[in-house]
Amino acid sequence: QDRRHSSTMLRHASLRGFTYDPAPTDSLAGGLHPAGVYASSDFFTEDFAPMWGAGRADLAEMGRLGANAVRLYSWRAGSGRNHEPFLEAAVAADVAVALPIDNWLVHCLSHAEAQPCQALDAAAAISASVSEARPHACAIAAWVVGTEYEKFGEVQPTVASVQERQRDLEQALAHLLEAEAAVGWPPERLPPITVPVSLDTYLSERCPTLRGSAACEFYPRLLARFPQLAGRLLLGLQAYLPGPDLRRLLQRPGGPDSLHAQLLAAGLPEVAALPTLLTEVGSVEPTSPAAAAAELAAACSGGYEGAPLGCFFNTYVTRRAPPASLNSPPDWSAHVRWGAAGFHSAASGAERRPTSH
Repeated sequence: QDRRHSSTMLRHASLRGFTYDPAPTDSLAGGLHPAGVYASSDFFTEDFAPMWGAGRADLAEMGRLGANAVRLYSWRAGSGRNHEPFLEAAVAADVAVALPIDNWLVHCLSHAEAQPCQALDAAAAISASVSEARPHACAIAAWVVGTEYEKFGEVQPTVASVQERQRDLEQALAHLLEAEAAVGWPPERLPPITVPVSLDTYLSERCPTLRGSAACEFYPRLLARFPQLAGRLLLGLQAYLPGPDLRRLLQRPGGPDSLHAQLLAAGLPEVAALPTLLTEVGSVEPTSPAAAAAELAAACSGGYEGAPLGCFFNTYVTRRAPPASLNSPPDWSAHVRWGAAGFHSAASGAERRPTSH
């Protein structure tokens, strides 16, 4: 287990996983996580084990489908919150966990005076996440710092606003690295780090025609400021493109419109050399197992130069409608956001799909 999930092994292995953002039904009546229903969208504490542990057993189901990793979106350690059962369930399912430093933590670390940051000690929360994860170092697939943070808080992001977001990300990375050092995280097991950018934005003067051009602003500066990230930093992409299009974008050497070629043309060989991680790939609509298997095979199956280190498949799945009112008892089996598309078994040629959806 330790060797399998070590950072060194992950750099040479293929991550095949799901995005995962579950919620009980009584949080859904007024939206995904309406204010006042739950204090947080972090449903990975022991109170919510019926969704991912014994009960619906989502983590075990992911492992049975062939996933070796799961990407989370909300994780607020500290203040008595206990994620130990979730991490133990992930280890039991042989599923490594990509832990988030979410957009609000990144933002509030640099803007503590802003609302609602006054009620959030972002520095303490990041430090608590690192302390909590440290005993499970071998099961941490990656730190995911922000999600499309170039868009955060902006109706119309600009190059100038992206550069401001860059400063926030640098402060978050600095605090994360300090927190790892403070808990004595073994250097050989430090997790990869990624900062996912959207492929649907063109927000860089340096790479004006590149899909996901915020990468041209974020990654060179992160590599320059934090040389210790060499070997740890992965180019994270939020990629809602058909599988064949993704393959053409990532292939090395590719055509003039490929990611690699455009980064080289922009004078960013250090970014062009980074391994890629598709932090979201798939569809925001429910997707059939056959269609998902085809998309994953085209973009994520390897077998070509430039293939991503891994893919986190994303879709939305709802079992039953949310309750008529917030007074209805929560149905722990009712809603889960994860890629319920199944994986193709190369050994048997058989497609495996969830039995619980």
